[in-house]
Amino acid sequence: MIKIINLKKAMVLVFMSVILLSQTGCFVRPYNKPSVVQVETNESAFLVDMRSDAAVTTDSMTLIQRKDIIIDGYWIQTGRLPISGHYRPTQRVLVVPRRPVEVQWNGNNGNPVVRAVSSESVGFQVPLVLNATIQTDEDALKYLNWFRSNNNIDGGAMNNVREEAEALEITLNRVVFPVINNVLSSMFLEKTIIEAESHRVEFVKQAFEAAKEEAYKYGITLLILSSTDGLLYDDSEFQNRINQLAVAKMRENVLEQENANALAEQQVAMTNANTAAEVAKIQDLTLDIQRRQMEIEGQRKLYEAEADAIRSRGKNQWPTTLIVQDLDALGNLGIIPVINNNQQQTTQP
Repeated sequence: MIKIINLKKAMVLVFMSVILLSQTGCFVRPYNKPSVVQVETNESAFLVDMRSDAAVTTDSMTLIQRKDIIIDGYWIQTGRLPISGHYRPTQRVLVVPRRPVEVQWNGNNGNPVVRAVSSESVGFQVPLVLNATIQTDEDALKYLNWFRSNNNIDGGAMNNVREEAEALEITLNRVVFPVINNVLSSMFLEKTIIEAESHRVEFVKQAFEAAKEEAYKYGITLLILSSTDGLLYDDSEFQNRINQLAVAKMRENVLEQENANALAEQQVAMTNANTAAEVAKIQDLTLDIQRRQMEIEGQRKLYEAEADAIRSRGKNQWPTTLIVQDLDALGNLGIIPVINNNQQQTTQP
């Protein structure tokens, strides 16, 4: 009987020992494994303290310049046993991508498109392409204050401490597109179809300026807004007629350009011909002037030679008879005094 009791006690002790050994690991907390968040060069990252009781605002966010961010955890006790609990991240990393994006508002693939009506109640679409970005860290902080991610993120999971802001493409469709749509629709409503076609580029520029002011307060910088395919009319038959008119206008423009080119070539040829004639006239005039200058220079040298010859004989005795061909010319040159006709001859005594 004693042996049976001892055997039962031994079995109980063995059973309790097995239970205690199997439960030993449950009295030790799991390892506090940190999380590592990588930040790209075209991203802005901000740290938020998860243990703060204050609301998450821009004042509680800290800009981080590091590209690898290590997040530790802190233990939350949820039961009596030491192992009853879990680790929560001490901080979260809020990331804002700042790379440029492009959105197409053409109605394809679920994209929105600007719809307008002319003053004649003709409906049409205005396909657009918009390029935008978030330029600076300050703009990223402003954007993050407005557009936190709408995804269901488990804030208590150590393996999910990175949270990205709402995608810029979604924000542009949700915030910027309504501004552009309202501006264009109101302006086109006051114009006829012909006026709408001619003012399309101008209206798109005005809508772009209005949208830039609206986007700036969210930290968004709009780069380019362009109209891609002109106006697309809702009535297919009307659109076909517009296409035919566009083709005819294109052919007319080609013919006008060809005529302009021909006129320009003709004017150039005429200009060249006139220029050649003017050059020939100038050359002939130049030769005539040079010839006259040579004649004047020859006469001047002749007069100087005659004057020198007369001066050299001035001290000599004049001959009894002097015959001069042109006394007036010599008198005008100052070589001899002017004499009267009755004094032109001297007679011997």
